[in-house]
Amino acid sequence: MTNTSIRTAEDIAQLFRGAIQTGQLGDGERLPTVRQTARDFNVAQATAAKAYKTIEHEGLVVTRTAAGTRVAPGASRAPQLVVERARSLAEAADAAGVSLEDTIAIVKSVWRMDEAPATPDGLVPTTWQASTRSKNTQGPGEPRPASRATTASTGGAQ
Repeated sequence: MTNTSIRTAEDIAQLFRGAIQTGQLGDGERLPTVRQTARDFNVAQATAAKAYKTIEHEGLVVTRTAAGTRVAPGASRAPQLVVERARSLAEAADAAGVSLEDTIAIVKSVWRMDEAPATPDGLVPTTWQASTRSKNTQGPGEPRPASRATTASTGGAQ
């Protein structure tokens, strides 16, 4: 993680500030030690400590003796669990050869499923399901799962 363009406490503070505010570091997530940060950026420990104090005074992190420095609650765009799961998704998608654009499309598709208008019987309207299914991709030879509306109307037979 050595970066020759990082030289000052403000540079380090800006780097962590950006990571926190964009959600790369989630609420409650632990930052490296001051010593490790100094080593990573090839700066004095006092420089790294000054950067940590700066972002602590801004309310972005909380430092506790023996517990280290963690992102303050509410400072990040996302809670730690969401950031961790997003990282896991990104790693899994990359390992499977799924592009960033396709991964984002999948997340948007899943997100919309929760926002789909429901009918009084709690089912998603067939027209919405059909438009959503056309966006989903299935591998060759993989059957598409039956919609709840189809299953309900046919008594479970496909």
